[in-house]
Amino acid sequence: LDVAGLVCVCYPLHPPKHPEKLRSEHLPRILAPTLFVSGTRDEFGTVEELTMAITPMKNKTYAWIDGARHDLKNRDAEVGEIIADWVVAL
Repeated sequence: LDVAGLVCVCYPLHPPKHPEKLRSEHLPRILAPTLFVSGTRDEFGTVEELTMAITPMKNKTYAWIDGARHDLKNRDAEVGEIIADWVVAL
């Protein structure tokens, strides 16, 4: 499958309060350019946890929505702008 890019909005790295149950072993196998957009208060993965999980990926970009939780409530315009800018830059 030829994929130009992959966008992960609030990737659920682990269940809330269970950081030991990581869902990340497949991430290094993703070869397409990948954008991760998450809130800095996301209960499914902290900034530090997600940054560490995606470090082995070859072609990744991440954007943090300051103060946002997993639902990114009231931040749709900001998320949309981040994604649009990233897609244009591909």
